[in-house]
Amino acid sequence: IALLVGVNILWTGYKLLQQSLSNLISEALPPEDVEVVKAVIADFEAEYGVAIEDLKTVASGRQRFVYMIMTVPGEWTVEYAHELADALEAAIDKALPNSRSMIHTEPRTLATA
Repeated sequence: IALLVGVNILWTGYKLLQQSLSNLISEALPPEDVEVVKAVIADFEAEYGVAIEDLKTVASGRQRFVYMIMTVPGEWTVEYAHELADALEAAIDKALPNSRSMIHTEPRTLATA
C-alpha cells in the first residue's frame, strides 16, 4: 500500500509541476482554438477579398494571442483597412474569449495579387 501511495504522490506532483510550467511557458493554441480562428478568418477573406497570411497563435497562462498579416487591395484607404482589421479582431475576440488579436495590414501589390 505504501508503494501505491508513493506512486500516487509522484504522479500528482508531476501533474502539478506540468500544469505550473505550462502557465509560465508560451505555447501555440490548441488545434481546436486555431480552427475557430481560421473559420472567422475564412469568412472575412470571402466577404472582403482580403488575404490573411502568417497566422501565429500563442497561449501564455490564461491569455491567448492571435497575430496575423492582412493583405488588402492597394487602392483601399488606410482608414478603411484599419476599420476592417478592427472588425476582424473583434470577431476573433468574440469567437475566442479571453484572446487578444493583433493584425498588421499590408497593401497588395501586383506581385502578390
